[in-house]
Amino acid sequence: MRDAIADRTAHPRAISSPLIAGAVIGTLTGVAIDVLGVRGLAILAVVVVASALVQPRFALLAGVLLAAGGLWLAFSLAATASCTVDPASCSGPSPIPFAAVSALVVAAGMLALATTRRRMR
Repeated sequence: MRDAIADRTAHPRAISSPLIAGAVIGTLTGVAIDVLGVRGLAILAVVVVASALVQPRFALLAGVLLAAGGLWLAFSLAATASCTVDPASCSGPSPIPFAAVSALVVAAGMLALATTRRRMR
């Protein structure tokens, strides 16, 4: 087991491949949630649970959280800016709470990435 850890620290791509895969999966999940709405949250739950099981642990999870949270944050901030410029164009609830939750998802992704990098050393 120590050899596997040593091999991963010698090859930085050992962490970047799952992170890139996580970013792609996270982006697709974010788009699916945008299209499917609340029903898409079930997809996110499945992806997050599955990604936590992939080795190195938390690398794929970090990618999923960073990409999905970042995408949602961008959409939320764009909606907030649009509503600020023309309040009459906004018919639904304020996107600010969703932007705050999205920022927390991004922060969780950063924490998962930091944890993975610390464990890889």
